[in-house]
Amino acid sequence: MSYREDSATPSPVRVRSAQQVVQAEQEQLRRLLDFDTVEELLEFLNSEAVARAFLEFRSDYLARNPEPNAPNFNDAMMRIGQYPALYRSRNPDKHDWDSADHVARFIVRAYDGAHAQAAQQGHIHWGGLEEEDMAVAGSQLFEVLSYLVRRSFQQ
Repeated sequence: MSYREDSATPSPVRVRSAQQVVQAEQEQLRRLLDFDTVEELLEFLNSEAVARAFLEFRSDYLARNPEPNAPNFNDAMMRIGQYPALYRSRNPDKHDWDSADHVARFIVRAYDGAHAQAAQQGHIHWGGLEEEDMAVAGSQLFEVLSYLVRRSFQQ
């Protein structure tokens, strides 16, 4: 299944506008990440931590794979567990990376970046990303990445 195939499609019974689909996806993501409002979610999605991680994912993976396959979340999390320093390094060698490696890098960069920003600014309530369990936060960030990829293809 590709990212494009996974995007929200209108029900055959009820046709929704593109704006309604986006709003429904944002509300679902807001609940998953435990934000109080959609505005807080959008602030998080537009934060430097998420924006930088997604820019890297887009330029290193999506730009080279115009029809990317959706990676397996479990593969990405297993790689984070096996090679955490690799995904945290400043400039890793990515020449033989597959989609799971790029997803792992996004998760780690967004997670670390969000926590670093929170530490610098004293406090930021970013919903479930305050979770210390990387498996939970990783799952949430995987959903964030899936949302951002779908949005980038629909623009």
